[in-house]
Amino acid sequence: MAAICVLNTRPKDRAAPLTHALMMAGFKVVELPLLDYTPCVLPPEQAGWALQMDWPDCIFVASPEAARLGIDFLHQYLEPALVDAAKRCTWVAVGQATAAVLARDNIMAHVPAQEASEGVLALPVMQHLQAGQRVLIWRGQGGRALLPDDLQARSVYMRIIEWYVRGMPLDTKVNGPRILHEAAPDIVLLSSAESYQYWQRLAPCLIKTPIFLVRGQTLADELIAQGQRVVNLASLQPQDIIRILQQIHLITES
Repeated sequence: MAAICVLNTRPKDRAAPLTHALMMAGFKVVELPLLDYTPCVLPPEQAGWALQMDWPDCIFVASPEAARLGIDFLHQYLEPALVDAAKRCTWVAVGQATAAVLARDNIMAHVPAQEASEGVLALPVMQHLQAGQRVLIWRGQGGRALLPDDLQARSVYMRIIEWYVRGMPLDTKVNGPRILHEAAPDIVLLSSAESYQYWQRLAPCLIKTPIFLVRGQTLADELIAQGQRVVNLASLQPQDIIRILQQIHLITES
């Protein structure tokens, strides 16, 4: 049987480790990044919030990009003692990759088993937040509303700092339809609701219906409602994705 072809749509700076691991495990991989990131100039209000690191009881970081940009901002504009004080706050990272960026600056973050907003909300540290407590959210523009909506419903104060904007890479816009048609992937990895928005522009170029590996129950439910075959990933760690793909391979062989 021919090797399963996996379309890796992770951003360019995050695709390589997964691609390497998949290829070492015997899978064919085609990279087609659906997102890239452009740093924002913070509005004055958000810049002020970023400097008030004694305000939050908890800081939630929604991506490695938000972690990198936020930490760089703190080091650029805060005294070292204030940066150290900020590290003593309760930090929550959406996944292991985000936590790894924070850990390089000696910030230890809580990480959910399910690396998505649903998993973050299930963490005890988030469940125990009380009305009147304060959460600072680091993310990109247009991030998911699930977590803010939940906090607002519980009367938890929050501030959102949007460190970057997302967009489809120019090369994907130009060459994506051809690459997708030629690759004819068996598996498509969609790591976020934002990547799915851009995927919809390319989907008409498919010549067969793939299985989707997605992160997040909301996105999984949306695709299932469309009649798609979907596996909801607990994490984006290569070893977890390989294990799922090996299970799919066994099923398709039987």
